[in-house]
Amino acid sequence: MATDRLGLELTTSQQAAAAYVHGVDCMLAAWPGVRERLDESLAHDPDFALGHAAMARLEQMNGRLAEARASAARARELAGAATRRERQHVETIALLIGFIFGTMGILWPWKNAVMQTFQGGKEQVIGYDWYLPASLNAEVMICILLVFTGFLLVWMVEKLAQRGNKVVG
Repeated sequence: MATDRLGLELTTSQQAAAAYVHGVDCMLAAWPGVRERLDESLAHDPDFALGHAAMARLEQMNGRLAEARASAARARELAGAATRRERQHVETIALLIGFIFGTMGILWPWKNAVMQTFQGGKEQVIGYDWYLPASLNAEVMICILLVFTGFLLVWMVEKLAQRGNKVVG
């Protein structure tokens, strides 16, 4: 029986599991080689749902949202043969990627609503035209400052968390 780093069952081959565990370890440690290990895992078992879920997360981290959504969808298709825990993991990754993809357009500060008038005169937003700001005005500077502050806060929380944790393995 193939297992992960915690000894939990993985519904795949030993070779695919070993490459997957190595790839996830690299991903969590921000080491190189993640894609190569995940590709190796999927070469050993193209139907390994968690392998596709990990690839979806990697694509999302690299800003390749269309590829992330495709990998997450593939993981969901394959998860039926997986354990309950693996199915829940796949669903969580797919849900998070969907949220991230879905909110990017909503959170983007520079957009114009595309409106449509329906029967009865009711207007509704049917989409957005996104654009980049043409100049560095106060609004742009505030947005950049808020993005920088968000990154700084995440970095500080990570540093605080690392103080209390020891790297194992």
